[in-house]
Amino acid sequence: GHTTRAATWRSLGGLGATAFVRAFDRAARLQSGLAGRGYDGTLRVLVPEARVSVPFTAASVALLAALAALTLVLEGPLS
Repeated sequence: GHTTRAATWRSLGGLGATAFVRAFDRAARLQSGLAGRGYDGTLRVLVPEARVSVPFTAASVALLAALAALTLVLEGPLS
């Protein structure tokens, strides 16, 4: 399908059309499968509670402060 420019475009058009038809068919099958399971448009999930680790946060802030201080000591101020 790549002998001439027209053949290339014709081949690409056929591939695009085939991909569209297959995707549309798959979407229809997925929709009917979800409808058969009683899907109403909402997802019900359990979200675990997110906790903030105070020691990890303190250690991260201390590390960043130490790196900034070390950079200023070794490189000097920005002037």
